[in-house]
Amino acid sequence: NTNFVNVYYNSINVTSSNASSRALFSTGGQNINLINNVFSNKTGGYSMYINTPSAISSSNHNNFWFTGNVLGYWSGDRSDLAQWQTATGNDGNSLSADPLFASDANLHVSQPLLVGAATPLSAVPDDIDGDPRHAENPTIGADEFEPLPNDIGPIALISPTSDCELGEQELVTVRIQNVGTNPQSNFAVSFVLDGEIVTENFGDMQIQPFETADFTFSETV
Repeated sequence: NTNFVNVYYNSINVTSSNASSRALFSTGGQNINLINNVFSNKTGGYSMYINTPSAISSSNHNNFWFTGNVLGYWSGDRSDLAQWQTATGNDGNSLSADPLFASDANLHVSQPLLVGAATPLSAVPDDIDGDPRHAENPTIGADEFEPLPNDIGPIALISPTSDCELGEQELVTVRIQNVGTNPQSNFAVSFVLDGEIVTENFGDMQIQPFETADFTFSETV
């Protein structure tokens, strides 16, 4: 039960084994503002649990990360960000993305989607490390994150997805993300097959900053 509280630029990460846990739990109060926070729950519990919706004056530019089936509770369970936004009328500029913490205890982030997704707040000019917040495009959470200019790599194997019932000429497709601030093209992409490295060129198509693209090798497996 809290009144007249501004919850700004926090990073919360729940790692216990309690599937009923909540990254943020509000039982009541009034005039609570929730802005620019990361609410992460990796235990299958809630990112946010609000017993009394009238207690929340504003909530926006937050990042809700959860590994269960429900993002939060607001007059009922809300399974994802779209349901949460509809039920609450809040968080129109919020996200639901893995913050990519350095570890469960080290909450420095490397998720580029958080960069520039916060709104400037003069009440919090510096981050948890004492680094200045970006004046116009700050990062959501306690850590102000500056991506590298050139930072790209695979994030998922799209195909083949299983070693069962595969043919002799299977295509290999990987998803690549550009987490840097410069567009990327004409870079090498590789995989290892039976101890041999297969390397091909991505080509002229550009991957814009923070975007993804799928690449299919001409070499089959």
